[in-house]
Amino acid sequence: MLTLNDNAGWCWYQNERAILLNGKLIFGSCASAPGAGGAERAGNIELTQYDFASGGIVRTVLHERLEEDDHNVPALYVRQDGRVVAMYTKHSSDGLKRYRISERPGDITAMRPEQTMQGPASGVCYSNVYRMADEGGRLYDFHRSIGANPNYNVSDDDGLTWRYGGRLLNWPKPTAADPKYTGMDGARPYARYAGDGRASVHVFVTEDHPRAYDNSVYHGIVRGGQILASDGTPLGPLSRTQETAIKPTDLTCVYGGDADHVAWCTDIRLDPAGLPYVAFSVQHGDGKFRTDGTAGGEDLRYYYGRFDGKTWHVHPLAYAGHRLYARENDYSGLVALHPYRSDVVYLSTSSDPATGDPLISRSDGNRHYELYRGVTADGGRSWTFTALTSDSTVDNLRPIVPPGDPSRTVVLWCRGKLETYTQYDLQAVMIEDAFA
Repeated sequence: MLTLNDNAGWCWYQNERAILLNGKLIFGSCASAPGAGGAERAGNIELTQYDFASGGIVRTVLHERLEEDDHNVPALYVRQDGRVVAMYTKHSSDGLKRYRISERPGDITAMRPEQTMQGPASGVCYSNVYRMADEGGRLYDFHRSIGANPNYNVSDDDGLTWRYGGRLLNWPKPTAADPKYTGMDGARPYARYAGDGRASVHVFVTEDHPRAYDNSVYHGIVRGGQILASDGTPLGPLSRTQETAIKPTDLTCVYGGDADHVAWCTDIRLDPAGLPYVAFSVQHGDGKFRTDGTAGGEDLRYYYGRFDGKTWHVHPLAYAGHRLYARENDYSGLVALHPYRSDVVYLSTSSDPATGDPLISRSDGNRHYELYRGVTADGGRSWTFTALTSDSTVDNLRPIVPPGDPSRTVVLWCRGKLETYTQYDLQAVMIEDAFA
């Protein structure tokens, strides 16, 4: 296990958060006051670069003290000339998209000055950047903005300049008449994305925040100016304005949630045939939010789904343990899909992934989140698990398996203590997993 950044947190609604490029690992993170460097470093948006050949580690600050919040980490995109674009925002507290581009191909040690784009909404969050070669190389940056819904920006010069593109989905705040609405905030779909680099971007989305709604999860495809169901059935045009009639519930339902099975998207990747495979968490039992944080979040589980071109096949994957902290009953340690092997996952859990028994460390007698590799030989119906960490005295959270080099499996994660999404003492660590 190698420590790459001594103060690094991230959430999971940006892509790509980490990449492999020319023998290097590059990833983004946000620093927090409880971690190394304290308040002077809190809110720094950073890139870290690790050179596998030399062992050298370089950390670059993209923006000093932007905002202390793990939602603000950058999405990374590699331009056709090899230079790296890092796009980042605040957590919906202003309307600016911020981005910087590396001076040299494949190297983030020197970055060009920060550029900004003012969007049409005052609150913007997340970045997910994908190239469509079949549209002349146009870039799409999917994010949350208008209506707190998924929207997108576009670039026709490989990330040098950006403009607003349109609204992807429309989910208005539910009313009390909707039995799945809990009455707590709402109107915020959560989407994960995966692109094939040519013609399609796949969307994996919930109706809302799981605190607000008894979520299901859905899948659709952006292709050729249309939004399609999983099987390619057209659902309607991709909006070029701030309005659209297409809702998350118009997409193909992957898993139907209810009051005792509340889902949240975790990860999506595409297999060599361009077919999606997904992972998501489900809160089992009484998930109703209580203002004192005393209820819910004690039985989280991971699920795995694959689309075969006609049908979704969804199976239980593992026990995910309990919530990370009160008031976020659906926060799990997360599961990461291998980007090149649909039969391999990496997951963080505070329970034995196969039995659900709490993981109590022999080292300190406390319950901690550990990291496991999961492997399936039957399309996700059954799994075998191997512990990559054990008897830890801190938590192992939010794994990422960066794409970019199919010959190398790197597992990157946060190790330490997460109090909330704005307060944490976490280190970014990695291993190379020779098994996969």
